[in-house]
Amino acid sequence: MRNSLKTWLIMGLLLGTMAYALAEDLTLTTYYPSPRGVYNELLAQTITLTNPGNLQVSGGLSVGPTYTPGLPGDVLVEGNLAIQTSSPVPGSALTVGTGDVHVADGNVNVNFDKGLFSLDGQEGFFVRAGSLLEFVTSGATKMTLDGAGNLGIGTTTPSRGLHLFGVNVPGSVKSAIRVQTDTGSNLGAGLELWHDGETGGRRFILLSTGSNNIGGTGLFQIADQTVSPSQARLSITGAGNVGIGTTDPTQPLDVAGRILRNSQPFSLTGTATHDDIVTVPWGTTSDWNLFVSPRQMGEDEVGSNLDNALLEIQCWATPISTTSWQITARYLFNNNVSSSTYVSWRNGVANYLLVPR
Repeated sequence: MRNSLKTWLIMGLLLGTMAYALAEDLTLTTYYPSPRGVYNELLAQTITLTNPGNLQVSGGLSVGPTYTPGLPGDVLVEGNLAIQTSSPVPGSALTVGTGDVHVADGNVNVNFDKGLFSLDGQEGFFVRAGSLLEFVTSGATKMTLDGAGNLGIGTTTPSRGLHLFGVNVPGSVKSAIRVQTDTGSNLGAGLELWHDGETGGRRFILLSTGSNNIGGTGLFQIADQTVSPSQARLSITGAGNVGIGTTDPTQPLDVAGRILRNSQPFSLTGTATHDDIVTVPWGTTSDWNLFVSPRQMGEDEVGSNLDNALLEIQCWATPISTTSWQITARYLFNNNVSSSTYVSWRNGVANYLLVPR
């Protein structure tokens, strides 16, 4: 009977203690050394277990002497852990208040398809399988870095070092790169394209010029930085005039130098006698206009020109294939007007001009 009574007293005491702990905070303060045996050192000013099961540590918690995951001495928290705050965020395993999280020597490991996010879950980044990092804003992936170092903006499958992809929106440029300078950068804003790691490689810059640029103000330029000082190879004014070899174009196309087309002179001139063939430098006769004019027609009989007569001149070009013309350049001449016996067609010489259409 006495044993039964003792058992009921002990059970009542335990139930009372548990009810008290659930109703109020339970504060445990440890002392060193242990009165019984040896155990890993645990230092804390206070450890408070609150009603929801949250763990609040004031003054720091140290488990040692060496922390080895999976061995006795780990700190296991079933619930939310709050540091530097007494208000852990619901649903968050770890809430840090006003302090920083500092990893002195180690890594913060995140499983695949997990990430770090804002409270609303709309901003953060994912760690994906296949060496992918995905950066999320407004709940959607906006930027991806793959294992090859390709960075995709607007695409999750970048195929180049920088791959931009934008949804087509009328009146809007989505896939664009903006390089902007402030008022103190008078030289302009530019994008440098360098390929000088090989023989023959050059350095170019796409440049929007400012007021202090030696190549002109308010221009879009392609400049060669391989030479010193750099040289503008192409300039476009605000009016749309394009200059090649000049930084001050005054016409829609202003070229300082000779123009070639298909590595050939822009126009071609020459002379041809009757029945000569003129061939196009490139393309077909449909790509060219051929102009002919008389160069030498008639004859000069020194001391006997009074009885001569130039009766007719023929000068033209006839296409005979898709790449050539035959020149007609002849004249009808009579070197003795007193008789028709001396009338005949004779070969002349013509000038020709070939101009691309």
